[in-house]
Amino acid sequence: MAQLLSKHPVFKKLAHDSSSRPPTSVEGGPTKTWRISLNLLAFDGSSRIFVWNSVERVLHALEIEQNTAVENSDSLFVKENFKTFQLLPEVDFSVRFITFNRAGWSLLIAGDHRVAVVDITSQISRPAVFPGTSIYDVRASTIGLDIFQSSSRAIRILQVAWHPYSDTHIGILSSDGVFRLFDLSCNLDHAEQEYHLQSQFLERSVPATYARPVAFSFGGGHLWDRFAVFLLYSNGSTYCMCPVSPFGSFHNVLAIEELYQDACQCASSANVEPKSSACAGFAAAWLESVFPTLTMESLPTKTMLLKAAAHVPFNASLQLQGPLPVIMGADVPNDGSRSKGRGSASMMMYSNAGKDSILAVSFWDGEMHLYALADELQPMWNDTIPPRLQINSEGLLEGLGMLVERCSSDPLLTEDVEKDEGFVGNLDGVWTGEPPPLLQLAVIDFALPSRVLESAPLSILGDQVVPERLYCHHAAGIDAILLQWLPFSEQSISRTSTGKPPTVYPILDTCPVGKSVNSPLLGITQVLNGFGEVWLVAVTASCECAVIGVKSFLALDPLSIDVTQDAEEEAKIDEGGVSQGVLQVISKELLRGPKDIPIPQVSFSGKLLTVDSIEGKEVLHDHWKLLHEKYIEYVHRVDVELNIHVSRLQQDVQDQQQRLSEAQSKLVRAVQFSSLLVSRIAEAGEKNKMLKEQVRNHRAIFANKQMPLTATEREYLYQLDVMRLHDLDILHSAVDILKDRFERQLQCVQSKGLTKTSTLERPIVPTMQMNKLKATVDELAQMVENNLKQIRRVEAEVEKREQIDSALYVQFTH
Repeated sequence: MAQLLSKHPVFKKLAHDSSSRPPTSVEGGPTKTWRISLNLLAFDGSSRIFVWNSVERVLHALEIEQNTAVENSDSLFVKENFKTFQLLPEVDFSVRFITFNRAGWSLLIAGDHRVAVVDITSQISRPAVFPGTSIYDVRASTIGLDIFQSSSRAIRILQVAWHPYSDTHIGILSSDGVFRLFDLSCNLDHAEQEYHLQSQFLERSVPATYARPVAFSFGGGHLWDRFAVFLLYSNGSTYCMCPVSPFGSFHNVLAIEELYQDACQCASSANVEPKSSACAGFAAAWLESVFPTLTMESLPTKTMLLKAAAHVPFNASLQLQGPLPVIMGADVPNDGSRSKGRGSASMMMYSNAGKDSILAVSFWDGEMHLYALADELQPMWNDTIPPRLQINSEGLLEGLGMLVERCSSDPLLTEDVEKDEGFVGNLDGVWTGEPPPLLQLAVIDFALPSRVLESAPLSILGDQVVPERLYCHHAAGIDAILLQWLPFSEQSISRTSTGKPPTVYPILDTCPVGKSVNSPLLGITQVLNGFGEVWLVAVTASCECAVIGVKSFLALDPLSIDVTQDAEEEAKIDEGGVSQGVLQVISKELLRGPKDIPIPQVSFSGKLLTVDSIEGKEVLHDHWKLLHEKYIEYVHRVDVELNIHVSRLQQDVQDQQQRLSEAQSKLVRAVQFSSLLVSRIAEAGEKNKMLKEQVRNHRAIFANKQMPLTATEREYLYQLDVMRLHDLDILHSAVDILKDRFERQLQCVQSKGLTKTSTLERPIVPTMQMNKLKATVDELAQMVENNLKQIRRVEAEVEKREQIDSALYVQFTH
């Protein structure tokens, strides 16, 4: 039985955590405590909404279903019975944030000091306590327990997010100024990549403790942005790190080839500066190492995705590019305070809208700054600080740690750009080694009261269908932001839309006038179906669910906007916005009907008018003129408009037929390509079997079972090398010196011509000393001979092992 999602009783089971509200200072104002955002709702991407129950510490899963029998199609319907997932082991921390990965089978659960991952596919059913409910046990694993709970003062988690190009990698930014990447498929205790962000003076007038990282956002699919991590500092400064690639992530082969060709062309060009050429060459070498199959011929016909290998330059670390300079755009006030982003920043979000890369930054004072990258982002390394690498026994890279420092010491810049026809930037070209500038699109002040801002900061959510639309949710409700102008996208080519400010629509109000704000929203998520329809599902602090239907085009639902329907449609027609069907083609004058021309009635004067009389002909002529002007001309205009509309409809039908034929041809090619994929999968399976058989044969060889050298043997080999290269030469030189001295003494004694008398002269060197010297020389000679024997034995053993390894390698390759 279907039931409205907004009326489901599972939301009444939720409870608000009293610790989610930031504490207040002595003066009564809020203290800026950067914490992980609050969201207890998550959509798995297919058909289920998961709700975290803070009281019972369980997960509730609601399954969405289509109900066409109900007239209210703007609402979501779910099954009355729901599933409950019990975590094993039970989480022992206060959960503040949950989110699914792209595949929808791993759920991330985060608190202020702990992070866990839940495998939804590992569910085991058990008898339910209450009728009509299903209880399942799922496995939950804690991430980085030794890292975030090792010290006496636990590290606070600021933000957690899934990587957009991997289903097993998550990024965690913590209060110790470290950004970590965890690979959940390999190691949950230790991070795969660690980037220690150096806290430095971002401005001379503020202390270093004020400028610290508070939020981050992964890049999107635009050029090098896919390998970038954007960082937000507490004073509003924006930084980026590039390239950051998770080990084993998948990327589009066409996009990677475009980056590789651009880097190779810049590196080999003679018209660029040596610094730019070196940077481009370093980037091309990095791409070749991360994607080894990139240089293969006919690569696009073989694969559509490339898997990133584990690689990092062993002699260079990443640079913290920034702060990204801000240049003022059209219709943006440059009053100093807003351009520099005064106040404490709370959150940031990256999104792609056409050819533009959009950065949205929210502040604790109720403002939101919208930026667009005015230049391409490029990778940047620092060769003065080598990274710390973790290598396994097989010589493969398992983890890395980097000390990331800023590439420049310049403060946050703000430059004026004259308002002209379109965007005018001061770009110096590509591969310049400088951070890309930010074009400020708009500064939005939501004018929220202080009691709302004290409850929770502004949070940002992007639309999954319309990239130009953002959602800002706070303790007072939800506002939608629609960008009307983008500097580099196709929809902003027309000069009339240049510099048009964004439009803000309030779509949910949870704080009417006069009502106090107790706590922020408990959660908000997007529900998307296969037809492109999007719903926003939000749960208020009073455990009430609100479902908001959002249309797929650039205008929001008229029911959620406080304007009349006629005025809204007229505004859309005047602005040349979305198409309204026939009403958009026919002019507004025809839609209003014939002209309002009054036709007078014939007054009766006591004399009958005939058609043949002069008065009758005059009255008929006057009425005919009025009727012709009112109806005949209108019918003629309608006929002309309809004929034109018929031609337009014919052209639309032809276009639709052409698109249909193209879609059918694409489907035929997809079917052919699917057969090719099936054959390739079969070939890959046969190759895998062959490789397994070769590995099994290789393991059966007796020589491969020999154990490697132990620590004692390696130490002994090192001592032999030291004796051979250093001590042996010293012993040889000492023996030669002693031998020369002995020969000189012997010649001196023989030259004196000793007599055969009993009174012999006293020798220069005493006999006891000579005997001692001779014994020392014999001992040294014996030691040298023993060392030479040991060295020859070790060299023979090493040569034997090398011959065995070479023979095995030749046998394995053939």
